[in-house]
This record gives sequence, C-alpha cells and structure tokens, in this order.
Amino acid sequence: MIFFDLDGTLVDSNGAWVEVDREFLTKRGLIHTAEYQEVVVHSIFPIAAQYTKDTFGLSESIEDIMAEWMDIARSYYAHKVALKPGAKEFLQQLADAGERMALVTSSMPELCALVLERHGIAHYFEQRTFSTEVGKLKREPDVWLLAAEKAGVAPETVTVFEDSPASLLGVRAAGMKGIAVYDDYFHNRVDELKALTDGRFIHDYTELLNR
Repeated sequence: MIFFDLDGTLVDSNGAWVEVDREFLTKRGLIHTAEYQEVVVHSIFPIAAQYTKDTFGLSESIEDIMAEWMDIARSYYAHKVALKPGAKEFLQQLADAGERMALVTSSMPELCALVLERHGIAHYFEQRTFSTEVGKLKREPDVWLLAAEKAGVAPETVTVFEDSPASLLGVRAAGMKGIAVYDDYFHNRVDELKALTDGRFIHDYTELLNR
C-alpha cells in the first residue's frame, strides 16, 4: 500500500504556511524568524499554537490562535495552493495499476478537504489519517502505525511519499519504506532526505510517470 503526505509532498503548500505565519505575527508587530518556522513547520496545530503563545507571550487562547490561522489558510488552500508537478497523473497511474492509496497528514481536516476537492484528487485515497488523531508529531511512528492499522496492512508492506526529514524518521521508526519528495522548503537537506530513504528520492512525480 502507498501512503502520501499532503503538504510539501502532493501540494506545494509549505510556502503558503510561511506566509500564514508571517501574516499572523506581523499583525502583532512580531518578527518571523527561521528558528520559529523550523519548529512550527514540523508541528501539529495545537502544539504549534501552544509554542507560539508561549514564545511570544500572547494573550490569545490556543483556540483563538488556531482559528485565526485557519481563517488565513482557507484562502490559500481554496484558491492558491498548487499540486506538485505530475502528482495527479501519478495518482491516476497508481490507480490504474490497482494500488491502494491513503493520506497521512499533519494538515487540518478542513484544509485537506479543500485542496483535495479543488484539484479533483480526493477519490484516490481510501482513507485519511491525521496527526491530531494521535496528538503526536509525524517524527514519531504513531500516526503511521495508526494509518496501517486502519487500512489493515502490515507496516513493512507500506511505501510512503514524504517531503520532511523529520517525518521520514517516523516512517523509518514505523518500519515502512520512504520515498523522499523534493520541496523548496527543505532545499538544503537533500542529502539528509536521501540518507533517510536509502537514496529513494524524486524531484517531482514526472520522473515516475510511464512514458
């Protein structure tokens, strides 16, 4: 079975999240730093919101922070976030070959649904598993193992497409095989991505299409 991450793997959305975070902080006169972004890009919403609240001493509740992020992000996911090159064609190629596919993501369910429906790819995935279901980051094996359990497959039979080095640590810990997908956000960590996947790395899905 094949699992796909969403942000940075199937859709080109990591840059959008940088803009969401920058807009949120700028509105409050706060500085968006690379150090801050490195933490929140790997986090799930509640953890990232708590980190943001604590780091900047915000008076807003965790719920209010997440709600504002969602308000900003909806516009990006509904109108601007693009598919990675060749992604839709590759999903169709897998479907034609009878492959089972599922989505495993740290994205919020609403945003996930928005971008999948917009690009017409929701039907390729028999299930969606969200990091928020286990309350842990994807660097841990828990969400990957939950997805395998829901699909009724052994972890060692799963191949995962993922752009994040941290998440690929979770893939490896779960006993699954990883294929790294290049994303500009991790442009300086390509060697790390290749090391985590034993060299299984693509720049985009056009490399995998049948010609």
